[in-house]
Amino acid sequence: MTNRKIIILIIVFGLMLSIPFLYREPIFRYALEKAINLSTRNILSNSVRLDRVWLESDFSLHISGFKADLKTNTGQIPFQIREIWTEGCPTHVFFKHGLYVQFDGLQFKSQKYRGIHATAYIRAGSDWFFQLNSEVDQLGLEDLAWMNPDNLEGSSGNLVGTISISNNAKNEEVIDLNIHIDQPGGRLQSKFFSALTPYLPAVSQKAEIQAIAGGAKLISYRTAKFNAKSIGGDKMKILLEIQIPEYNINLNLNIELRVDKQNSFFQVAQLLGLIKVKSI
Repeated sequence: MTNRKIIILIIVFGLMLSIPFLYREPIFRYALEKAINLSTRNILSNSVRLDRVWLESDFSLHISGFKADLKTNTGQIPFQIREIWTEGCPTHVFFKHGLYVQFDGLQFKSQKYRGIHATAYIRAGSDWFFQLNSEVDQLGLEDLAWMNPDNLEGSSGNLVGTISISNNAKNEEVIDLNIHIDQPGGRLQSKFFSALTPYLPAVSQKAEIQAIAGGAKLISYRTAKFNAKSIGGDKMKILLEIQIPEYNINLNLNIELRVDKQNSFFQVAQLLGLIKVKSI
């Protein structure tokens, strides 16, 4: 037997002996926390904590209790994900068939809402592809006030709907959002309506909306609906409907926007006053 074969056998045998040690949960969890914190330190500020981590018999990765603080312009925003698991070994991300990752119970700040369930598909490499399909089961608008405190502070409402985002190596981003808030509705900052001013020529109740825009008061609404969908590489179709009985307003904004296709999601949110900057 050659020296090379002996060395290979020693390495393989050593790896086999180390597997039970490395996959002991405390060690595995610690190593995974370190790896995630290292790769996300610019947005999660070394704050990731994992409650439990284990591998299934098919080497699928399962994480229970993912907690972290999102770094934003307004400070650290705590969030958590109840469960994360891969469908198959995580190394599948480097192969042609890619990797599916499930997320259940994404919540910001308060935990009284069920949160978001999402399925991500990831394929790495020169021909990379990413797709995220999310179901917003229950998400409080008040939990998103950090995105733009000036326009959303004090706002409330239970968001329900779906969000789908995909992108690839050619930067062909596709977005499809369908979010609604049913009765009894909630409240919105009057400043939120100021962000709509450039688009009011397309609205029949322009004067009424201008009258409630600005200031720092909270406006009660009954229902709200927001749809955004990519149409072509650099355009998005936007539909925004809000019922405000107190002021006899039925806002119905239906427009097309030209956007930067590489940052369209953040640009649409910024234009509608949901965030202050393109990215956080």
